[in-house]
Parts: sequence; C-alpha cells; structure tokens
Amino acid sequence: MAKVTVRHSRLSRTSSLGMMLLGVITLLFVQPGLGLILILVGLVMFWFYRRQTRGPTEGDEPRVEKGAAY
Repeated sequence: MAKVTVRHSRLSRTSSLGMMLLGVITLLFVQPGLGLILILVGLVMFWFYRRQTRGPTEGDEPRVEKGAAY
C-alpha cells in the first residue's frame, strides 16, 4: 500500500477560529459591519482548512486521469 501524506498549509484551525473570535469582539465593541466581515473571513478560512484536512474516504481508490502517461 502506498504511503499517504497530507499536505499541510499555513492555514490552521486555530487561525480561522481566532479570526471568528476577533470578528465577534469587533462586532460587539467596535463596528458591526466590520465584525461581520471578519466573521465571514474566518468561516471561509475554516471551510478551506476542513477541505484540506479531510482524509480519503473508504472506497476511494487512486485514479488515473485520461491521457496520463506512465
């Protein structure tokens, strides 16, 4: 069986959750519009993080695209 590696990026769960927390604090104490923007940015960051860290599901097999040469 081939060794499976997961690509890690600088985007992490902690940074996206921190962005959402900063958005909530900004929403409550500074400016509601800016707070909502920061929360949305945090949600998008978290969505990309989850997409990158999802493991292969059972039944997934390596695929070869059409036209791939060996």
